[in-house]
Amino acid sequence: MKEMLRGKHVVFHLDNMPEVYGWEQGSIKCDSSASTVIKAVKVLAAYIGAFVHVVHVPRKSTELADLADTLSRESSSKGRVTEDLEELRSRGYSRTLEAWLKEPGKMKDFVYSMTKEIENRM
Repeated sequence: MKEMLRGKHVVFHLDNMPEVYGWEQGSIKCDSSASTVIKAVKVLAAYIGAFVHVVHVPRKSTELADLADTLSRESSSKGRVTEDLEELRSRGYSRTLEAWLKEPGKMKDFVYSMTKEIENRM
């Protein structure tokens, strides 16, 4: 995976302007979970040698944007979470990311764990 992404441009489409701004700043003052993800992605990108870009997209503008929006809203996601996680697993999605999504406050070593998972997949 590392070689596959080295030197490549990876684009994240976000429907949340504060998160787009947070990416540019390196963190979000009042959102430690989002700040952890921002820092993790930046560290992983540097480790892999990829170039990460973040762009704003309108809410629910694509199928994946709709999924992300639903998962980020606890009140509307409870019925879909299991089904959506199963679909993501079938695409080879990260167990470390899954654990963090379920309980972001409990995973203090997220960046280290993601780096190790990527290393093990190579």
